[in-house]
Amino acid sequence: MEKIPFYDLLTILLPGALLTLAIQLFAVEIGFSISDIEMNQYFSLTVFLSATIFLGSFLNFLTQIILPFLRMIGLFTPLEKLYARMKKVSNMSDFYENMMNEIISDTGEEFTYHEKLEGVWIQIYYYLEVNQKIASPKSFQSFYFFFRNFFTMCLILIFPFVILSFTSMHSKDYLLLSVIDLVAIFLSIIAGSWNRKKMVERIFWSYYSLKSNS
Repeated sequence: MEKIPFYDLLTILLPGALLTLAIQLFAVEIGFSISDIEMNQYFSLTVFLSATIFLGSFLNFLTQIILPFLRMIGLFTPLEKLYARMKKVSNMSDFYENMMNEIISDTGEEFTYHEKLEGVWIQIYYYLEVNQKIASPKSFQSFYFFFRNFFTMCLILIFPFVILSFTSMHSKDYLLLSVIDLVAIFLSIIAGSWNRKKMVERIFWSYYSLKSNS
């Protein structure tokens, strides 16, 4: 059975774990605590891990839904924009333009530039993956997915944090958490955008280098 990479697990587990802990914190605020329920240590750990995986997967699904919003704020830069920037500073433009020109429809229908670029992207991504030359790009990709999911989690948490900073008896603590959450949102956008850019660069350059030296 194929092993799940450690970085890929982090993109689901860490945001999911943080959201699970936050939900436990909110539960205490309304007078309910998991610790009030009698359960052994192993069962408690199982419940926590199950909730972590479920909520982490939910965050990943929700992030996919809000991609148009992520594009607006710069956390999801379209592939064609990143490729256009790379063409200005690289000598591989002709190489990939030739690849795009080779992509034709079985029905004779003309593809758009975006569709051709997506076709090239899929081709080179799976070529690198099959030939096990994708470790470095995948590291950037995993960190990008992590910061993307982390952003979604922070976006969800900011509303209850702000409300509780006015209504809770621990208002100062929640005010501090609100500030930390806002900073985390801002940093997630910067870090996520940078990792996506590096991931795309590494994919294109890795394939180009392999083909140029073969």
